[in-house]
Amino acid sequence: MRKVRRGVEHRGDGLSQDPGMFRTFWEPLNLYPDVLFDFTVLSLADQHQLCVLVKNFPNAVCSGLWWYCNTPSIAEQVVRMRLEILGVRPQNGQNTDAYMLEQGYYKMRQYKRALSRALASMVEDNFFSEEEAVEVARKLLFENPIRHFGLDRSRIEEQITKLGGDLR
Repeated sequence: MRKVRRGVEHRGDGLSQDPGMFRTFWEPLNLYPDVLFDFTVLSLADQHQLCVLVKNFPNAVCSGLWWYCNTPSIAEQVVRMRLEILGVRPQNGQNTDAYMLEQGYYKMRQYKRALSRALASMVEDNFFSEEEAVEVARKLLFENPIRHFGLDRSRIEEQITKLGGDLR
């Protein structure tokens, strides 16, 4: 939703414009079953509806936390809700916009902390074992984006290794 605050037209405000807005996606999701639709929403109120949409359409995935949902407490809540409703397959970890590189780095670190807290609580609740939680994190942050977007895995692994990263 835009233009809620007068004089500020070109940014989202995080408020749902229409509770039925997800219905607008039913037709394209049905018409183009071979096209992957990747969704991110601004509002916490829309997160559950997004999960329901993604659960019902095999060509829909959800990614990341944007703007007003990208806070520690909300991020942890949304990460856990998505895992409980969707499982691991139809979602990617963090995606973000950033005005500068440092902002993207900060947002990714914040997402990883929220993911860690959500997974730790799910391990405590016997939803996952510790080993499964590590695998869930790997899928959300690495495996799923490669599969969903047809990325070149070997090239990504090469770049991670060059940067001193560990893929274990």
